[in-house]
Amino acid sequence: MAAYTPGVYLKFDEMEALMKAWAEQYPAVASLESIGTTHGSETTGPGKELWLLTLTDAATGAHDSKPAFWCDGNTHAGEVTGMQACLHLAHTLLTGWEAEEPRARTLLATSTVYVLPRISADGAELYLTTPHTCRSSPMFFPEPEPSPGLQPKDMTGDGELLLMRIPHSAGSFKASSKDARLMLPRAPDDDLLLDDDDTTYYRLLPEGEFLEYDGFEQTIGSRWGLDANRHFPHAYRPEGTQNGAGPHPMFLEEIDAVVKAITARNNICTIQSYHTYAAVVLRPPINGTDNDMAQDDLASFKALDLRAEATTGYPAVGIGAGFKYNPNIDIGGGSNDWMYSDRGILACECCNGLRLGCGVWLTPVAAVRLHRDLASLQGVRGVRRGPNGAALRPRPYRLPEGDEGGRARHCAQVVRRAPAGELHMPPPLHLSPGSDTFTGHRRGAILQTGPPSSTRSSARSRSAAGGTSSSGRTRRRCSSRRSWPRTPTSR
Repeated sequence: MAAYTPGVYLKFDEMEALMKAWAEQYPAVASLESIGTTHGSETTGPGKELWLLTLTDAATGAHDSKPAFWCDGNTHAGEVTGMQACLHLAHTLLTGWEAEEPRARTLLATSTVYVLPRISADGAELYLTTPHTCRSSPMFFPEPEPSPGLQPKDMTGDGELLLMRIPHSAGSFKASSKDARLMLPRAPDDDLLLDDDDTTYYRLLPEGEFLEYDGFEQTIGSRWGLDANRHFPHAYRPEGTQNGAGPHPMFLEEIDAVVKAITARNNICTIQSYHTYAAVVLRPPINGTDNDMAQDDLASFKALDLRAEATTGYPAVGIGAGFKYNPNIDIGGGSNDWMYSDRGILACECCNGLRLGCGVWLTPVAAVRLHRDLASLQGVRGVRRGPNGAALRPRPYRLPEGDEGGRARHCAQVVRRAPAGELHMPPPLHLSPGSDTFTGHRRGAILQTGPPSSTRSSARSRSAAGGTSSSGRTRRRCSSRRSWPRTPTSR
């Protein structure tokens, strides 16, 4: 029988086996059902069952005759601590009931607990079994295939997607004076305060390759652009007004199933969705402030806030007042607001804290502003280490020699493992005359291009006209793609 192992992130088959084992081992208090299936993908295979574990003492009444608590995890693919939190809760209640612990026995006798550990099961499987990640589902969107531009790819074959840095006089980052592995934003007055002859600035790009590169424009291509937490049917805003929302509410099969399952269970009183990243507990309203809420409801949320802060050590805040990415832009289709505003459920999200691979601890609330003010993060609580115990250090990487045209590859800079005690710093980027490739950088990577167009103007006119590339694919433009500054050439 499958055993619960708290220190291991389970792949889908392992999680499924564990939940089935629980239902078999504890039939008096546990039952398992599928509320739907995921979309499936080319990478992760056919759609996966969305398994819902119902916990209650059947001897004291049916599950839907008691007030219920619902918890779910992995709304976002890479936030796998949410699944762990759900499984830990289920394990705690089941083993407590078996051991006749009074709290567990009383809770399951008088209440029902619904546990849905993994909403974005396809995306989580992608995250756990490949070097890739996605926001929610690995369904191609907004286009049916990867679009032109930079696409993530494990160019080195080491099973990781890392960040690369390219030295450039106009780069937006510089190495920390305390730890050269940490990139800090370039300050506006650095040119005045620092000796540029001794300071190296960098541009950062992801590991991957450019599709249909035109020799000039460097953009981020779209691939898996859906965000499951923008698909709920409250204050919904479609794609084009916010990224990841899809063409209509419940566009993702996963969210369609979750909405129907919650709607069918009118006994649900409270909901906790487990996320990962920012070490904070979030509650409604997503848009607006606490003054916009019914004050009786706010008092209930405040009481839950106090218990959440005492239990987790995280601050508890209203999303609209203390956590929105941009306070001037409303968020539509969020789960919290749908559950509270449309279903009358006290719904919260617990974002478990996360350490970045570089050793930086994401501080509460400010973590979402990491890209804006990296230098404000306080302290480094250790360093990420490789399998042999050595700290990760920057190291130059050279692509294999030769390609279809027989031209040389070039030197890139990638964060790689180094033996203990050694520090390998990247050398300057070298581009050879006559080459058809160049290298770039992001979550640790090689950027590789195909042959550039002969002239910049012809490439632009072809793309503007919706022409066809040399590979036969029609070029498309996505409003969501971001333009990157041009990489230096060998002029």
